[in-house]
Amino acid sequence: MLFQDVGAKTMFFSRESFDMLEDLHAATKDDMRWVEAPMYEDFLSKNKVEDFPFTHTFEEVKNKPFMGLHTSGTTGHPKPIYWTHSAIPVFASQMDRSIRPPGSTGELVFEQLWSRTRLFMSFPFYHVCADNSYTGSF
Repeated sequence: MLFQDVGAKTMFFSRESFDMLEDLHAATKDDMRWVEAPMYEDFLSKNKVEDFPFTHTFEEVKNKPFMGLHTSGTTGHPKPIYWTHSAIPVFASQMDRSIRPPGSTGELVFEQLWSRTRLFMSFPFYHVCADNSYTGSF
């Protein structure tokens, strides 16, 4: 199972999708911790939330996984894809001019792709392509 291959110990899920995950939950509930994530509309809430305490420096974590994704498995067994902490500012700097390195010039990648256009999102929001497209549209 993919979860064992990558050493996954926690499954985040949303109430909206739990019906689809019931069989998976039954098969993994003894080996994995299941944590309910906020619902989609909660992410858009204007209510203030407490900061998450992060006590490490960037140097300490830059090469450690920030998140783990996986391929679809269309050409075989799904394969893990890990994004490190150092990948996040590189990606984010192409969406937000305020975090780009000093002296950076030119149009942001997301401005080149989606400026003055409509975006049809065919991916579910848990898919990385949806996340990239959605956050890039701000």
